[in-house]
Amino acid sequence: MEDKCIQQSKHLEKGNKLFRKAVSLLSKNSVHFWVDAGTLLGLTRDQSLIPWDSDIDLGVWKDSVTEEEIIRIFEEENFVVESLLPEGRPCINCFSQDSACEFYVDIAFYSREDGYALYESYYRDYEHLSIFQKMILFLANRLQSKQSQEKGSGSHKNQLKINAYKAIEALIYQIIPQNLRLSIAKKLMSFLERTLPKFKVVYKYPEHFYDELKQVELLGVAVNVPNDTESFLETAYGQDWRIPKDYGNKWWLGATEVDTSPMM
Repeated sequence: MEDKCIQQSKHLEKGNKLFRKAVSLLSKNSVHFWVDAGTLLGLTRDQSLIPWDSDIDLGVWKDSVTEEEIIRIFEEENFVVESLLPEGRPCINCFSQDSACEFYVDIAFYSREDGYALYESYYRDYEHLSIFQKMILFLANRLQSKQSQEKGSGSHKNQLKINAYKAIEALIYQIIPQNLRLSIAKKLMSFLERTLPKFKVVYKYPEHFYDELKQVELLGVAVNVPNDTESFLETAYGQDWRIPKDYGNKWWLGATEVDTSPMM
């Protein structure tokens, strides 16, 4: 089994490659965009993508590029594209065909309102799942995963079971194309989410951070970032933004506003 540091290094290198590819595609098609959210945080704070993260965060203005244009750009390069705009989440996820890449591109569509850049979304309550719901979530995550997450427990018998499970999982990944796996996973998640309450979250930042984006070099490519980047990160993540935090699946904890009452 590979050393954890080697695995993390390979994981990040795949993310770096995807970051450069996404930047190249959007720049080549004259899309006005900037590096956003956790990707901006990691590259500013650590000069690296965040190891436990899985998305490349990029932002665009909703009135500067259409959903169809973003989809076309990435599908022409054989990405698997999933638009969440019809579901009320203003973002598009683009998955690489590289089956070893755990990262995907997450493009957020921002609007302007009363001097703020606004991104409204929602999260689902995954804290209180039934056994059936947990089974659906587990299966969907496995279908989306690029590698086994099973770890040995120390028991020889359990290790044999885990090795057998990994072998079956690897066989499934070889037989079932990634497009089909993602399609099945999407249908399972769609079914699951219809059974879960959703809560509104709002990301709201002063528009002046975006009035004149600053061009910097990140991971060897020129990109736009919010001006006065450190002040922006303090606004977005708090005064302790330099201290790494892993929100896990609770990504919405970093939002500006979180409603505690379910949306109707």
